[in-house]
Amino acid sequence: MSARRSESSRAMSAAQDLTGRSAEYVDELAAQGRQLAEEVDRQLERYTGRSSDAWLAQASRMIARHPWKALGVAVVVAYIWGKLRA
Repeated sequence: MSARRSESSRAMSAAQDLTGRSAEYVDELAAQGRQLAEEVDRQLERYTGRSSDAWLAQASRMIARHPWKALGVAVVVAYIWGKLRA
């Protein structure tokens, strides 16, 4: 009976250890994602003179004013991207 408790205790300990390491890994990935997003934003602003927020606001206005054209552009871009990846 105590052997089962010992095995159960070890399994719980291993599961908790795995959970802790997984959380650390996810935190690292999130930090890397934030750094990448900040770098992309800096480069976008350097190349175009406008921040990503400005580009998103313009895209949002365009979608609101011309939803069918925006849908058409999205379909064409998805098609081309799919062809390039194939």
